[in-house]
Amino acid sequence: MEYVEIAALIKDIRNRFPEVSGRMDAWVEFQGFDRKDDNSYAEMEAFSQTATDAIKRKDFDKAKAYMDYVSGRYIAGSESVKKFIDVYFVESLMWDIKDRKLLKHGWKLIPPELKKLYLNLWEAEPWLLL
Repeated sequence: MEYVEIAALIKDIRNRFPEVSGRMDAWVEFQGFDRKDDNSYAEMEAFSQTATDAIKRKDFDKAKAYMDYVSGRYIAGSESVKKFIDVYFVESLMWDIKDRKLLKHGWKLIPPELKKLYLNLWEAEPWLLL
């Protein structure tokens, strides 16, 4: 059941946000993975990076849309989906933003459920980790 739920999540992301499909594919290829295999974890990491890059470009509406979608799926998801989102989306969210002001603005965009996961892992708001 877990595989089916995760595969459905990735398929839904690709359908709702077709602009990220190419990025997901490129990341899987860059990692050296075979497209025939299950690469859902790498695809979700690429989606997290896409949200992060939207913040870096100051495309805050797009970043918020990505994160709101993931938050909704987290709230409605099974324990497997929740763990998957925690590990492969939230853990790497905003990891390469070095500008404190931009991190603070990005933090305001993150839905409460995802903020809680972030704080459980990193134990601090992102600008305090620089």
